[in-house]
Amino acid sequence: MKCIVIAAGGTGGHLFPALAIAEELKEKNKGLKIVLVGRAKKKYQHLFRKKGFVFWEMRAIRLPEMSLWKAIANMLSLRAPHPCFRKKAGGRGNLEIASSAKERWRTRNDFVDWLKFPFLLFPAFMQTIFMLLRFKPAVVVGMGGAASGLPVLAASFLRIRTLIQEHDILPGVTTKILSHFAGEIAVGFEETKKYLPGKNLLVTGNPVKKQILERNREDALKELGLPPGYFTILFLGGSSGAHSLNLTAAAAIDDLENEEENLQIIHLTGETDYPRIKRIYQKSSIKSVVLPFTEKVENVYAAADLVIARAGAMTISEISARGLPAILIPYPYAKRNHQEINAKYLVEKEAAILIKDQELSGPRLAREILSLRKDRKRLSEMSKNSQVLARPKATEKTVEGILKLMKTTKDTSYKTT
Repeated sequence: MKCIVIAAGGTGGHLFPALAIAEELKEKNKGLKIVLVGRAKKKYQHLFRKKGFVFWEMRAIRLPEMSLWKAIANMLSLRAPHPCFRKKAGGRGNLEIASSAKERWRTRNDFVDWLKFPFLLFPAFMQTIFMLLRFKPAVVVGMGGAASGLPVLAASFLRIRTLIQEHDILPGVTTKILSHFAGEIAVGFEETKKYLPGKNLLVTGNPVKKQILERNREDALKELGLPPGYFTILFLGGSSGAHSLNLTAAAAIDDLENEEENLQIIHLTGETDYPRIKRIYQKSSIKSVVLPFTEKVENVYAAADLVIARAGAMTISEISARGLPAILIPYPYAKRNHQEINAKYLVEKEAAILIKDQELSGPRLAREILSLRKDRKRLSEMSKNSQVLARPKATEKTVEGILKLMKTTKDTSYKTT
């Protein structure tokens, strides 16, 4: 029995496309053994195992955020005096030093992280080698992020075929490193080509669950317990929830309730905010379904007329797959500001509205929602533009690339370089 290892971990943004690929692989080749490697919450592990796939838990080793040379340079340049020696000038505190105490601690921590890194890397690499020798995969698929790093590098060391996938428009550090080792690179957006010049890229789109594409609206509303004929808003903060988005949505309820009767809300809150947000909706007369998490994400997308969400790559891919208009609030602390880059792509195509997190408020959000609700023509145009961006064959194309690599695998006896 041939085996495919899929390396993914962390959030649903990496795990859900891994699941979509695993299901499509199994459908194309019933005899395949699918192994997901990485670290995930119990609910995600349960989801994979329930589908009949193997989940092998493995810690991801992350590169320190600051480069090694910068960490060394910063350590050598630290000359900050104790706060009690601050100089006074013009009646104001004027501390003329290179960095604050907080920044000094961060520099020290980054330097210490680099000192520890080799001692974490070697045992983790050997554990990954052991895992690959145990399962003997024909292909290793990296879904981006730190969880992909060691499995793809170790597979390259063992001369196992590899494919990596980059979901965001702006590729991450892991993808840039692995692009020198991977056999194939699948990307979600045409625009990613300019960030990975000279690489052999497959523009596949981002894999989404087949059910998201196929789910019927009437059946979805019925399963959610919501009536048809209402304008349905979906608040979606990603797989882990989004605290500021949750609170702002709750703050907008009064304005929405006063201005619009023919309206209902679906809100995925994440586990942390669920009890608090649930209580707020219970006090409102607006019809609502509030959930911490759902395995059947196809239902919430199929029921929605408008989505208010963060701007993770998988979120915007799923929104486009359903041809939904959106109000996007990028996560302000995302590395490389990649969520804002994702959101601006949809804004440029006139498929979404962007509100920065620092500009977000209940009244502002309610105004934007009500404005779109009343402007049916604009809403329809945004929906059409969103659908144009969709790549409904993304999962199939990615799987075709994996199976093509698998066919070129001669055997499962690996030789080290």
